Amino acid sequence: MEHSVTPLSAALGFLLPFVFPLATLSAAPTRTCLFTPAGGAPRDLVIADWSATVNGAPHELVVGEHRCGFHRFRGGWTFPGFDPRQRNEVVMTGTFEAPSDGEVVAGLSGDWFYDLALDGKAVFSTGSGGNGTSEYGYWNKTAKFPVTAGRHVLTVTLRNGMGGLMFALGKPEARPVVAKEPVAVADALAAARRIWAGDVYERNNAKRRADMAVVQRAIDMTSGDDFGKAVRGDRSAALFAKAPALAVIDAAVDRILAEVPVTKVAKGTVAVWYYYDMGHVVKTPGGTVFGIDLSGPRDAELAEILDFALVTHNHGDHASERVLRAMQRKGGFANGKPVVSSFMYSPWNARSPKTYTFGDCTVETGVTDHNAYWTESMTPYKVTCGRGPEAVTLLHAGDGWDGAQLAHFAPVDVVICHVWPFDGHNAEKTASVLKPDLLVVSHAQEMSHGFGPGRWDWAACEEEAARATAAGTAIYPVWGERFVWRKRSKYKNVSRIK
Repeated sequence: MEHSVTPLSAALGFLLPFVFPLATLSAAPTRTCLFTPAGGAPRDLVIADWSATVNGAPHELVVGEHRCGFHRFRGGWTFPGFDPRQRNEVVMTGTFEAPSDGEVVAGLSGDWFYDLALDGKAVFSTGSGGNGTSEYGYWNKTAKFPVTAGRHVLTVTLRNGMGGLMFALGKPEARPVVAKEPVAVADALAAARRIWAGDVYERNNAKRRADMAVVQRAIDMTSGDDFGKAVRGDRSAALFAKAPALAVIDAAVDRILAEVPVTKVAKGTVAVWYYYDMGHVVKTPGGTVFGIDLSGPRDAELAEILDFALVTHNHGDHASERVLRAMQRKGGFANGKPVVSSFMYSPWNARSPKTYTFGDCTVETGVTDHNAYWTESMTPYKVTCGRGPEAVTLLHAGDGWDGAQLAHFAPVDVVICHVWPFDGHNAEKTASVLKPDLLVVSHAQEMSHGFGPGRWDWAACEEEAARATAAGTAIYPVWGERFVWRKRSKYKNVSRIK
């Protein structure tokens, strides 16, 4: 399948690999958003006389229509033909007349980093952390700002974050995704427990797939806002009834906290529990326990059972301040439990490749790109779990988008990678480069993205797993699920352990 030369996936606040240009339309000189006068009802507000510069030079505004995954970008201004590996900046201005004092509300879609200013004063910014998907699919942000009666100038500054330069502004649309088949908390939990009792390596088992469909229904009932409540500590029955997937994650944490301390790991094997998103807890034959990219509900509790933690990059779905604080409770980063990252000032800073030893683990770090624009920003980890020739090597790639950048880590027994990168099939390429015995397709069902394709469902994982034929085995666990892998050798040919 063809890909656009200017990927636009981040412009929609979720990261999907396939972006297809569908059409180029004529320039549109106006945009319509909403104006609410003080004490009055919302009415249309036209913003007109738009102009633009790109990298300081005047540029014609062109309306482009694009499709990103399942999402159609229906009429945003696009700026094709610019090198995505360079920093590009678009500045657009438009004017409007406010009939009285009131508030302007506008839906926004654009590349990862953009700011709005009213008469030269900042009124909205996506911030350095990038963009998030709203609950409504088309607009991934909403800007609200007060205005006084009279003429105003609105300035939009757009900086490419994923290679694409695009932006749209208009009236917000309330189009939430509603689960067609709601599921009760008890049913969602029962399905999860059956999955946990089954075999993670039988990914096409009919019963397993049926139970995953039940959990999927629970996920489809769970909004990004409700997920945020769980992250902030809400474990109420009322929240779980409204958003039953949160009850599954809660039970998954209970399961991990109960199982990890008492599980004995045989020599030549490694035990891994899938927590949430890209978060995993690993235990070695020597009893060393570590976590990678733990961020989500009750994540700080998991810190209590860890000997050390690894963080691939400083996005909120991978780096949790709650976990970091829990790890440093006994004297800060200099004296607390080790946390390896490239972005924190600590004895375990890995901005350049480093090697560390914790218990019976040897940790090798690297430097890769998150995407074409955010280069040298990822810290993948290769961890040798155990000692001697039977030690299992495990590589966690974080959100790395190019499997070729991991080639120097070969050979690796187990690889954990992102379900879809930002250009092509990540699992397929990673498997072809590293040829691991086990490929774990992860980063699925990220509910902080809100409803929509940015959650990368298990159907996407299955597609990736099926394409990753260079791997010996490919799996995609469910939250709370454990898998055990045995080192392949000429003496042992059974690697999968239930």
